Amino acid sequence: MQSARTDELTSLEDVVKGGLTLDHAVPAESEPTKRGREGPQRLRWDDLVPSRVRRAVYALLSEPGRTDFRSRRNIVDYAMSPDDVDLAAAIPATIHPYVDSVVNDAAAISDDDVDRLRQSGLSEDHIFEITLCAGVGAALGRFEAGLRALHDAGPVD
Repeated sequence: MQSARTDELTSLEDVVKGGLTLDHAVPAESEPTKRGREGPQRLRWDDLVPSRVRRAVYALLSEPGRTDFRSRRNIVDYAMSPDDVDLAAAIPATIHPYVDSVVNDAAAISDDDVDRLRQSGLSEDHIFEITLCAGVGAALGRFEAGLRALHDAGPVD
């Protein structure tokens, strides 16, 4: 399911593959730059996100696993924007409370939370993949929020 954010941000898959400019994460009228030998240059996601991180996230979303590709992508998208009702609807009810816990208060997750997932029929591999997707999505959502905050603060003189 696509998020309402798609008109201002490109897909996570494009981000982790690299090659996007920072203006995908800030309003279109801005022109974020950095200083280089040849003068100002546009900032790129490649400049901000280490290649190992991009590759790891890309592998999480594209390599075979116990959890299907679409579900993993839905979890990451929802974790990036947990207030998006459309994205929330794409998360199965059996895992929704757990995903919310990972996104909002991962330290509070208990053995009982994981046992409930096991009792619903999920394997350890499923639970691990769900946890990774929720954690990565939450981290990327906070990263984007930080970029927006920096942009909104304006240049430092």
